[in-house]
Amino acid sequence: MEIHHIGLVVNDIKLHYENYYKNALGYNEISEIFRDDKIGVYVAFINLNNKIYLELVQPLDENSPVYNFLKKRGQTLHHLCFMVENINDECNRLREHNYFITMQPIPAKAFNGRKVAFLMSKDENHLIELLEK
Repeated sequence: MEIHHIGLVVNDIKLHYENYYKNALGYNEISEIFRDDKIGVYVAFINLNNKIYLELVQPLDENSPVYNFLKKRGQTLHHLCFMVENINDECNRLREHNYFITMQPIPAKAFNGRKVAFLMSKDENHLIELLEK
């Protein structure tokens, strides 16, 4: 498994990018902002080093799965995403290691329909995303 991106939940992707990553840290490129109605979020990616991306995640509305997280914790780290060969096999394997699925594998707009799934560790307050290659 290799890391693909680090997900941060933010109030406003454009504003957060401009203030923190472009103006303060000098990152001059961000992907388009994808609207994913199936997942309930807007997302955009900043290429950190040609291998790992920073994903800025903004809730679509109050029904978004990240809306309450943002309200409780503020703009902060949300998840780590790992690339996997077979998402269903990896979900099953991780269940044997005390993870439970919080979102079943579904196609994601930002990844051209490749499947993503979210899992939470039962032992830690640790959310991961899997992205199928």
